Amino acid sequence: MVARFFYGNPIEEEVNTLTSEDVPNHELEISSALNFADKVRSKEYSAKEVARILRKRFEVQNPNVLILNLKLVDICVKNGGGLIQLEISSREFIDTIVGLLDSKSGRDYELRQLILTVIQEWAVVLKGNNEMGYVA
Repeated sequence: MVARFFYGNPIEEEVNTLTSEDVPNHELEISSALNFADKVRSKEYSAKEVARILRKRFEVQNPNVLILNLKLVDICVKNGGGLIQLEISSREFIDTIVGLLDSKSGRDYELRQLILTVIQEWAVVLKGNNEMGYVA
């Protein structure tokens, strides 16, 4: 805990780097994103903490950052294992994403399309799991 105070949170730093507004053409670096998902799957990063940081990142008003963050969340759902899927499929997390549709940033066409696409894909990926049924 003390180390976090002095050095920052490594998960948050990695998320901020992957989803920075400086990323050209809001194209997520796939190898780095998959590496991040592997850290979640291997439990090097706590799924609960990762979900909290990813959800917090949706508070940014820049549509490009939101798109990158949503792409990172999508990679985590598809490659990060059951624990992160459980966290992301929670009512709180999904409502945060759906709430973007009504926000000023949510007027961005690409962001709107991506939100609708990933939620439909997650519903298929998580189909049949009662604990993750809110996505459907």
